[in-house]
Amino acid sequence: MSAHNIPFEFYQAPLSQVPVTAAGDIAFDRMACVIPADTTAGAMTLVLLAPTKAGIIGMVVLAVDNGDLTLTVTNGYNADGDTSITFADAKDFVTFQSIESGGTFYWRVLGQEGTNAAVETFTVDTLTVDTLATIASANIATANIPIQTSSTVLPQENEPGANGTQSDVITTRRTVNGVIITEIKIDLTGLDSSGTENDIIGVADPGSDVAYFGRNVVAKNGVIYRVELICIETPAGGDDDFLLVAGSADDETFDDTVTNTATLCDTGGAFAAGKTIVNNVPAITPNYYYYLTQGGATDGEYSAGQLIIRTYGHAILA
Repeated sequence: MSAHNIPFEFYQAPLSQVPVTAAGDIAFDRMACVIPADTTAGAMTLVLLAPTKAGIIGMVVLAVDNGDLTLTVTNGYNADGDTSITFADAKDFVTFQSIESGGTFYWRVLGQEGTNAAVETFTVDTLTVDTLATIASANIATANIPIQTSSTVLPQENEPGANGTQSDVITTRRTVNGVIITEIKIDLTGLDSSGTENDIIGVADPGSDVAYFGRNVVAKNGVIYRVELICIETPAGGDDDFLLVAGSADDETFDDTVTNTATLCDTGGAFAAGKTIVNNVPAITPNYYYYLTQGGATDGEYSAGQLIIRTYGHAILA
């Protein structure tokens, strides 16, 4: 084949695989490969296998939507080691490129639309509020460049009854392109589930410590339009069926029932590492408090289990 024909032959070659319709492993088998997913049969989980060399580019797209696609990326897809990506609507996609580090191959996200992929951002020492304003005035923001102001570990926004024995609740907040992302990390170790469905998970001894781990303060987190409940370590010991709820009372403790309960996320059964529950219409009442309650009947103390709660909000426009 002559060199001038290579681009044409590459263009003529099929780039898309046969649509995937059942759970299982997937892999990019050619350069610029497209893997379409079809959830006509309902929600589906796929595992993107690790690459075998650097420089491969490929795309996963939710082509037909009748349920969420959860994609688990082997070895993680960013520097934080995040592995789970949720595709909620048709045409949601993520484009990956493979890299090599220390003899191990990884996927990294080049671009995405519609998913919850946590795209890495960059910081520059001289990038100030003034320069951000200059950039905005030059309309560079229309190029959809992610601009992150900061990611700050906040003073505790929770009460002691939500703190496990391995780690206190950690809350961070950052703003990306105007979206306020609040992330709450909970280590369940040392907390208890009482065995009563819908009762609060928290510190059982003495059992009088208030157990909320956050609050919907619009001035801080914006008007919340999306909530995610993510499991990064499979729970053990206590109940593994969870409900993330909001309630009106600020004084409720382990084994209490949340007052004026509004369910934000319901795992609907055993929750395990790599699983994510997404609610795109949370409609959380301002100033309601966040609690974790159990969906099953297990009475026990957690010996393992780590959860991340993310909320996405936006300030009211001036």
